[in-house]
Amino acid sequence: MVDLNKHLDRLMSELGDTWERSNNSLRAPVGRCGRHQRIRIAKKSNEFVFTSGVLGSKAVSKNARKWRRLARLVWGINAEQELVCFRFDKEDRLVGEIRHPADHLDYDELRCYVLEIAAACDRLEFLLTGRDVY
Repeated sequence: MVDLNKHLDRLMSELGDTWERSNNSLRAPVGRCGRHQRIRIAKKSNEFVFTSGVLGSKAVSKNARKWRRLARLVWGINAEQELVCFRFDKEDRLVGEIRHPADHLDYDELRCYVLEIAAACDRLEFLLTGRDVY
């Protein structure tokens, strides 16, 4: 069985003081401009699910035309992504997500996923808003 807390403790010690952890939630610095990305890690069924926000529901569901345009953009981005899948959650927020079987997550995979989801979600958030919200 994977010890997620042990992996997260190791990750925090390796990545330094600019990273913050609260249980299974991380605040990851992105780039050199002071931007950050919040990453949540949850165990759902037999998977670990890494998620990070890109756009809030107000921005996503502003109007039907904007939502359709955003959905087409996300569909195209997903076709090119290898790890992060962008989707709309139950609250109509745009989030990035990575899923991995819970019994087989090793430290190197965890580290890769955390760094990749932070960078990919921050990049899309900046592209769409020019701001750092999540």
